[in-house]
Amino acid sequence: TIKLTILQVHEQAFSYASFQILSSLTNAILTVLFISYFNYGWEGRILAQLIALALFGGIAMVVMLRKKRINFSLYINHIKDALCFRLPLIPHTLGTLVITFTDRILIQNMIGVEDTGDYSVAFQIGSLFSLLCTSINTAYVPYLYRILGDLSECKKLNIVKGTYIYFLILALLAIVLIVLSPRLVHLIAGDAYAVSSDYIKWLVMGFLLNGFYLAVVNFLFYARKTAVLSKITLVAAMINLPVCYFFIKQFGTIGADFSMPLICLFTFCATWYFSSKLF
Repeated sequence: TIKLTILQVHEQAFSYASFQILSSLTNAILTVLFISYFNYGWEGRILAQLIALALFGGIAMVVMLRKKRINFSLYINHIKDALCFRLPLIPHTLGTLVITFTDRILIQNMIGVEDTGDYSVAFQIGSLFSLLCTSINTAYVPYLYRILGDLSECKKLNIVKGTYIYFLILALLAIVLIVLSPRLVHLIAGDAYAVSSDYIKWLVMGFLLNGFYLAVVNFLFYARKTAVLSKITLVAAMINLPVCYFFIKQFGTIGADFSMPLICLFTFCATWYFSSKLF
């Protein structure tokens, strides 16, 4: 993670992507090898992750030491600064986990395992859109922070225009994914999970709004307003539980689909509001 962060800050997109892809590919190949050929079961998955992490963690450490990216000196001010920035993010992380898993936990307990499986397939396919948004945001953040460091009215206007254009492009890509979703379900999961395509459109709408959120949350991070972000996420998590429960109770499994875009809309609007007050 440290190595990837360094590559991101220095805007070395190709190196970042290469390192990430090789790490994920090694993890996937080892997983298939251990499970399919050595019959390790679930242990094979964990073993593959450990080996991939150890291998690429070691490579990253060697590279950073050779390039003198690591300094073992202790700077108290830096530690205090990091804690002030990171500690408020703990509630944000916990709230995000609650939001992420609430729907599937409720479906499993209120409806059944089979419906949870169908929903999980739809969620994984919809996550492709989330992966796209996260990748774009990762590449964009260093560029945005450089502009914010020397912000003018002209640059501010360009950021606003660029953000709206980005929203439009994401919306068009979301429509494409929704249209292709039945075919994707057939190719990835098979006809046994055909019902999953009914859930994907609402999930993609949620991931689309989350993509919008990623575009505006960077301003809070830059202004070091992580406490504000945690409050937004905790409120969203508290709203999500009763809303998701109510919709599942009323509409069944697809009710979880309805709740996700609503919660993502809330987090996006709240984050956009506080970001706009800062810049």
